[in-house]
Amino acid sequence: MLKISKQGSFFIGRFPDRMYVQFQVPQKVRHPEPIIMIPGGAHTGACYESTPDGRAGWKDYFLKKGFRIYVPDWPGTGRSGSHPHFCTLSGTIMVNLLIELLEKLKPICPAILLTHSMSGAYGWKVAEKVPQLVSKIVAIAPGPPGNIMSNSKEKFFKNIREPVIINREEAKSVWANARRFPDPHFEEYFNSLAALSPHLANERVNYKDSQLRINPRQLPLVKILIVTGDSDPRHSKEADKSIVAFFRRHYIKAEHYWLPDFGITGNGHLLMIERNNLDIAELIYRWLQEK
Repeated sequence: MLKISKQGSFFIGRFPDRMYVQFQVPQKVRHPEPIIMIPGGAHTGACYESTPDGRAGWKDYFLKKGFRIYVPDWPGTGRSGSHPHFCTLSGTIMVNLLIELLEKLKPICPAILLTHSMSGAYGWKVAEKVPQLVSKIVAIAPGPPGNIMSNSKEKFFKNIREPVIINREEAKSVWANARRFPDPHFEEYFNSLAALSPHLANERVNYKDSQLRINPRQLPLVKILIVTGDSDPRHSKEADKSIVAFFRRHYIKAEHYWLPDFGITGNGHLLMIERNNLDIAELIYRWLQEK
């Protein structure tokens, strides 16, 4: 049984650039580093809390292992509330809020950043700017830093005046396509999705060199793990290995876990909610223990 000694929530930032953060502290803290679980685009912290079919999520798994857990919602998303300039939100705002969160948690830092998809770019940048507050990054199918992305002359979304609403077909083909996805509960998953800022999506594809770039020399002590499934249409083994190669060229300790190498197959983009999510959590936990 999971025993919690303290839990609650708070906001960081200031309207309109504000971020809601939920936290829980286990009764017995076994690891000094807290984990900050940052959702990807169009998702909220709910993706770490439980799965669409009602199983335990990564939040509870790592709480049971003795980690303090902090789960933010992006500004303008979920419990962070509305944002009057949602369509023009920038990755820099995301990074600044995450740094403010780390500064608030400074007495128990350095922290572990767990990022997913679009939030991958924010994790790299946060670690560059405050490397003393970040010990490790676990990046699930992450967006790469702008350094290794080609300049896109085409926008991901041309209409930048309205929030992007993901439809069922898009969600199924891109995010819920894998064999390990709990298909009978697709509607529960679909109902959890949030609107997406078109500006952030255009940054993700490096439209006009807008994706966040980093100075890798600023994070030599940060250890990195990238995790990828074999059924993710946008994250091939080669694509995510190229991010690891970039960091290794700069003498940063980075590893790539291609799940089939560990006998884990059939996973797509949503490792934290797929049917074998706890098997993958166990793999990540073992890496954290070794490092």
